[in-house]
Amino acid sequence: MKVRMDLLNAAHDFTVIGGGPAGATTALCLARSGWSVALHLSNPPAQTPPGETLPPEINPVLRELGLFENFLGTEPLAAPGIVSAWGHGEALESDFIGNLHGTGWHVDRTRFDAMLVAEASAAGVELIRGNSWKPGGVAVGTIVDASGANGIRLAGSNGREVDDAMVAIVLRMELQGEGRLDLRTLIETTPGGWWYSSAVPGGTAVGMFFTSPEIYRDEGIVVGEQLAVAPLTNRRMAGAKLRGSQVVRASSSLRDRIVGENWVAVGDSASTYDPLSGRGIFKALRHARLAAAALDQHKRGRSGALEEYAESVRADFAHYRAQRHLHYAMEDRWPDAPFWRARRYPMPSAVVRPGPRVSA
Repeated sequence: MKVRMDLLNAAHDFTVIGGGPAGATTALCLARSGWSVALHLSNPPAQTPPGETLPPEINPVLRELGLFENFLGTEPLAAPGIVSAWGHGEALESDFIGNLHGTGWHVDRTRFDAMLVAEASAAGVELIRGNSWKPGGVAVGTIVDASGANGIRLAGSNGREVDDAMVAIVLRMELQGEGRLDLRTLIETTPGGWWYSSAVPGGTAVGMFFTSPEIYRDEGIVVGEQLAVAPLTNRRMAGAKLRGSQVVRASSSLRDRIVGENWVAVGDSASTYDPLSGRGIFKALRHARLAAAALDQHKRGRSGALEEYAESVRADFAHYRAQRHLHYAMEDRWPDAPFWRARRYPMPSAVVRPGPRVSA
């Protein structure tokens, strides 16, 4: 959807499109700076978002935003560490006991997102449901595109530089036996991809198998076969009761234009990270604060503030991409397997146009 800026008049200083962590946090910060903000919330997703694990570094961010106590009110589960079988068959354990920022957290995404939206509303943000920001709907001011990885078309292209693309088979489970006692995140590789599993508040858990779109499309994925070659994950999921499943896209990408005349992109609309990084929500909140500060400065007449924000997003993505390539290169047990052969060395980036997100 292309937005005609010349058809819009400012009823608010800012219109934020998308009520996820990036959009809600940007709206919250702008409202606290004294601006009039409308936050346009998408319709509820057809399927409940999978749970997510937050790194210990999220704690100072939440405290600086004044959200830590309300965050605890969402009843997150403490995530004491990570168990990883990557590049080897043995389980290597890394705990957060000595981490400067404390423990990580397993969160229910629905509760977490609702908490952020409620905080934005309490700060004076007007909440609007549906797509009334489009031409002919509610008038808008400066647009903040926090609508997700596909983004919206604002004064030109919303093409993306894609570093890698994967799909994830997401399983929602009720764990039984030994698996329900371990609150650590588990990561384990197989010849065809890799597994991620963790607890989720509410007595359930999530397991995700990541693979290439080509493998998923051309060869198909049998979950039982992938569990059979992942003994740690298989043991954790033993006796689990499946509550639901879906297939989602999981890509590493950078939007080719992050800011423009009277608009900025924030969160996944600006850049997406491989879930292996564990930095999705952390990045969303951090970049939302940077974007809100840049927009505030821009509105007050400081030239260059928006481009400085865009450069920060690009620099963070470049650092993330280098780290990601190094991590994937650590898994060299199956050099001829298509999934790992394609990721053994840095891959050339390609600019692609957005398409529909994979879902099932």
